[in-house]
Amino acid sequence: MVKMIFGIGEESISKENTIYENYTDVTSINYLLFFDSRGLTINEPDFEKSHLYLLINHLKNAGKSFLAISRPKNLTVFATLDNFLQLNPELKFDNLITNLGFVDCTPKKESNIRDIEIQMTQFDINDSTVKHHNAYQLSDGTIEILKNLEYSDRYLHDITRFLEQKFKMLYFINTPIMDESITFSRQRPSSFFAQLAHTNTLIRKMVNSTSFSRLIDVKDMSFSYDGVHYTKEGHSLFFEKIIRCIKI
Repeated sequence: MVKMIFGIGEESISKENTIYENYTDVTSINYLLFFDSRGLTINEPDFEKSHLYLLINHLKNAGKSFLAISRPKNLTVFATLDNFLQLNPELKFDNLITNLGFVDCTPKKESNIRDIEIQMTQFDINDSTVKHHNAYQLSDGTIEILKNLEYSDRYLHDITRFLEQKFKMLYFINTPIMDESITFSRQRPSSFFAQLAHTNTLIRKMVNSTSFSRLIDVKDMSFSYDGVHYTKEGHSLFFEKIIRCIKI
């Protein structure tokens, strides 16, 4: 196992923070799978039915080499991927499959905004603007104005160009759109639902700015039990959609 460096930012202590490796040559790996927490489930009986785990087994059975990384940081965003690639230049990949974008765009408390900004400044400047949303009661009972970072066009351009240099093909998975009328056991703020569409706008912008990227479109597949993570049926459908797109 190659010792990997993930850079600054709060490390995830979730069970979703895991790495799967299937390669012999670090300079020629078919796929990098770089996912936030939504690729896996921490529900033990359903773990092997999550779409990232299904994808890993599919690639292994197809004889493909891969490195699969799930939620290395508490906030796994595009800066996390950027930092990982720059800090581990010995790793060479052909294809990227990623579901990043959701954590980048959804509303957050101030400390989480600062964490993303810190990650961004490891190899870049932070010229993002902060968008303020509604007041929301956090899990500890405090009330805070939720915010999100609006990435500059310059930042998105630079991230996309960098990924073009690192991969032969880019596969971006977008985010299911959910109606605000849906009730979850954990209440989601109204701004959360609006920002789901913003996530997909960001992903579409990145896909459209390069000729060798594909969108894996799951925006109409709202199989979620909490507004973020997916049901067993949702994971199965996501996996099928990914396989159809990468054609393996």
